[in-house]
Amino acid sequence: MSDLSGLQVQCPQCKRVLFLTTGKYDPTKAPNGGMVKSKVPWHIDWLTTKGTKAAEMTCPECLGQLAHSGSLIVKVPTARIAEVYRALFPEDYMTEEAPIETPKKKGKR
Repeated sequence: MSDLSGLQVQCPQCKRVLFLTTGKYDPTKAPNGGMVKSKVPWHIDWLTTKGTKAAEMTCPECLGQLAHSGSLIVKVPTARIAEVYRALFPEDYMTEEAPIETPKKKGKR
């Protein structure tokens, strides 16, 4: 899996982005604290350790669960969409670029 670090993790409850993914982030596995790093200025190292399970990962602002559905909500910037898609679905990614057909313009009636 390619490096998916630096992606923003959004709280599903308050919608704040207080965490970033680390190089250990794998969207196909259950999240744990080692997959995120904190952006907040206060000390919450207990939340960002590998021993922190998905059910224990909470937003420090609203105390909502970060992975209430079993996965993190990760915001992917437009510039990294292809990179993330290749990481998630390597077998589906085309190695050769398919020809793009442009629609033909219809004449005036």
